[in-house]
Amino acid sequence: MSSSSPNNIIILGSGATGGYLAQELSIENNVTLIDKDISKINQLKNKNSIDIMAISGDAADLKTFNEIDLNSINFFIACTDDDQLNLLIAMYFERIPGIQTVVVLKESKYKDYPGRLGFPEIKTFYPGDIVSERIVNLFETPYSWETDKIANSKALFLKVKIDETSELVGRSIHSLNKDGNNCLLYTSDAAEEGLGVDLGGRRIIK
Repeated sequence: MSSSSPNNIIILGSGATGGYLAQELSIENNVTLIDKDISKINQLKNKNSIDIMAISGDAADLKTFNEIDLNSINFFIACTDDDQLNLLIAMYFERIPGIQTVVVLKESKYKDYPGRLGFPEIKTFYPGDIVSERIVNLFETPYSWETDKIANSKALFLKVKIDETSELVGRSIHSLNKDGNNCLLYTSDAAEEGLGVDLGGRRIIK
């Protein structure tokens, strides 16, 4: 995993998933781990010697986040055992400009809730996903919002949100591939709105 500059990440919940993510992502990023039970966070820090900021508090009380400069946060990851709490707090963070939100769900029945409630940009993971690995993949490609590796990780599919005012809109993939060494495929959730990138007369839509 590598990135040009560290991300500021909040992880809510220090269970198996939250603990793993805190350990992995803190290597190259600034991680704040929040849990009601500060002893769980301290145990994690002492066992793995990781450099993270620890906050003890109930996420349902927004005062818990008062000591954090939320405008500096890049990612919020909710992975407590309470799916409804995870979704509620993720929706709060999604309204803060510049923050990308991730929710790890225990029950797959909640996976479509963000879209139904008007928060389609919230990324949800649920049983059946390789959760920790797929979340870490997001940080290998900081400008993408969904990734998938195939062919023994030799090919990487990216989902990138493009603003409707971007210079990329309307351009062909060929024009972006100037050196001819890369094969680029593009899928767009904005297809219904008439936005996207033309693939030399063809468009691939998921």
